[in-house]
Amino acid sequence: MLRKNFLFLTIYLLSILSISAFAEQSQEKKDGEEHFRIWIGFCRYDMEEFNEKLSFEKNKPIKSEINLGIEFNLVSIQKFGILLKTPLGIEYLDANSVTTHTYNGSSVIVDWKIPVIGVYVAPTISLVKKAKIFYLRPIGIGYYNLGKVIKARLIVTNRSGRLEVSGDSIGILCLGGVKYSRNEFAISIEGGYRWLKFNDVFQEPKGGFSETPGGPPAQPGYLKEKLDYSGFIVKLGIEIQF
Repeated sequence: MLRKNFLFLTIYLLSILSISAFAEQSQEKKDGEEHFRIWIGFCRYDMEEFNEKLSFEKNKPIKSEINLGIEFNLVSIQKFGILLKTPLGIEYLDANSVTTHTYNGSSVIVDWKIPVIGVYVAPTISLVKKAKIFYLRPIGIGYYNLGKVIKARLIVTNRSGRLEVSGDSIGILCLGGVKYSRNEFAISIEGGYRWLKFNDVFQEPKGGFSETPGGPPAQPGYLKEKLDYSGFIVKLGIEIQF
C-alpha cells in the first residue's frame, strides 16, 4: 500500500512539474509571484465509522478539528490576466478524543490522539484583478501519514502502556478562494473539500497494553474501523510575496 501510494503521488508530481516547466519556457516570471504562506483551517471529519466505536465505548466522538499548514510556490506563469501557480504544501490535521469516566468515585481518562501530517501539491489557477485575486485549485494530490512522523496512540489511565496506530494514504483536494494583496503581503480565505481515508490502519500495543483492565495484552493487527479525515474545510491564510 505504501509503495502504491508513493508511486501514484510521484507520477502526479512529475506530471505537474513537467507541464509547468514546459509552459515556463515561453513565459517570464514577474515580481511578486513567489510566495510563502501559512494558514489555519477548520475541518469537519467524516469519522462516522470510528465514532460508532467510540460511542459504543462511551467515549467522545471526533468531529471537527483544527488544521495547520505552510506552502511554498514552485512555479508561476502569468498570461492574459490568468496566473498559474504550483504550490507545495505541508499540513497538520489534528484529531483527538479525550473522555473522563468515573467508576466508584475514581476517574479514568481515555485519550485518543490520532493526528495526521501530509505533503501536497495543489496547482492553482488565479484571475488577477488589481489587489483582489480569485483562485481555484481544481485538484490537488497529497501523501498523508498517520503515526510515523507524529505518534498516534490510545492511552487509558488505569492500564499500563499504550496502543499505537499507523498508516498511510493518498488524499485529494478541491478548493477555491479569494486573496487580497497589499505590497508584499496578502490575506486569503478559501474553502473546499478534502478526501482522505485510511483503510488499513495497523494497531500495535506497547508496554503491556490490554483491552480491558487486568486483562491479557492486546494483540497487534489491523483496526477494524476506517479512519476517515474527509470533509469540508475552511482556511484563513497569511502570505508573504517576493
